Amino acid sequence: MLAPRNCLTILLVASAIWMPPDEGESATVVETLIAAQNPCGGLKTSTPLGQIGVDKLQNVRVPEVDVSLRDNLVTISLQGSLACKTSDKAVFRGDASAKLAGSIGVDLGTCEFLDVTISLSEFGGKFGQAIAAFSDQIETTLQEEARKAIGQACKALLSGEE
Repeated sequence: MLAPRNCLTILLVASAIWMPPDEGESATVVETLIAAQNPCGGLKTSTPLGQIGVDKLQNVRVPEVDVSLRDNLVTISLQGSLACKTSDKAVFRGDASAKLAGSIGVDLGTCEFLDVTISLSEFGGKFGQAIAAFSDQIETTLQEEARKAIGQACKALLSGEE
């Protein structure tokens, strides 16, 4: 039997797999947890002109998170947006943004994943089309990070760790 405190912990951790808000804005718990994953960190590439990337988190908004718990199955879905930007020292400055939708299903009794889907759409910003071209790879990376974070939290829950 899962203790209520542990259920709440796993649900909050499981809900938060991506991004941070603008400075000065009040962040929700989910947005703060997502920000810790640094979702823009890998959005850079090397070119003959040097390294180019929109690898700095500009903001994140997750106004909608739904969590359902039936028996040991937790299902989480979220809707939001993510914006990344270049470093202030970048030769080519710009940004990129996208809508984010995610769905995760996991059995808390076994830590088996039933579903992990993360999709990006409605790309914008100066480098939005470049990010759109790599959206499949970005989505795969975000899904792997979600599996890793939720898997660790679930295993900690099963082992009784606080």
